[in-house]
Amino acid sequence: MPLFGRKRDQAENRLEQLLLNAANDVTQRQIFLRDFLDSDVYFVGEMNSPSGATADPFLTTEPTEFSIVAVDVNGEKVAALFTSLARMQESLGDQYNNSRWVVTRARNVLKALHHESRIILNPNCSFGHEFSHEEIQLLLEGRISEMEPSIPNLPISQYQIRKPLEYPTKLIEYARRYFQERGDVKEAYLTEVAVPSRSEPWHLFIGIEVKTPGKTRFGEVLAGMDRIVRAIYPSGRMIDVVPIRSREDREKWFAHDEPFYHQ
Repeated sequence: MPLFGRKRDQAENRLEQLLLNAANDVTQRQIFLRDFLDSDVYFVGEMNSPSGATADPFLTTEPTEFSIVAVDVNGEKVAALFTSLARMQESLGDQYNNSRWVVTRARNVLKALHHESRIILNPNCSFGHEFSHEEIQLLLEGRISEMEPSIPNLPISQYQIRKPLEYPTKLIEYARRYFQERGDVKEAYLTEVAVPSRSEPWHLFIGIEVKTPGKTRFGEVLAGMDRIVRAIYPSGRMIDVVPIRSREDREKWFAHDEPFYHQ
């Protein structure tokens, strides 16, 4: 699940502001991920105290043993982390008042959770992110530059798709030149999408297919696109750059579009 959020959402702290920036500007995503591990996150649960004493709430800054109470998301129990108590209250509603919570560094939680746990940041909230198992591994190993964005996984019926009303000529020219210099990009497509259910406005949506996925990490291609977007595209305007990994991806998002780059 990609980062999601709206510019008008109100941040309670620096981590939430970074998350909102990342959700609306592809060039800000690695900044959010870089800071996430050492930021405080909240979750419903209990901390195992050597003395057996308990307190409500709990605060821990060191790696320790704790248990996390799973939260229901669309009928599935998931490990839920929150960027603030306000987000926890937004998610839990009336259950928040009876919940015992722990706050600690995100790094401590990711290390403690089972590697197969489904982890969502701010589930049932207006902004958040679901971490894949690969993302968590790369985060903990300090390999943030290799992290790849995900193709959005909401039902296609929730998206509106159209050709860009204002064609970003300069951005596309620089992108073509960049792909030509790399030599490992097969095709690239451009469209424009909006997600009314998330109040996401119309924004550019670029899909890139590399020639040999086993040799070229999409994160490497994205890093170059980040630099181009930062230099060429107006600051604060939302844009998505995603990998095309299959014919289904291409047909789902770009069925009526010709590639703006092909090699």
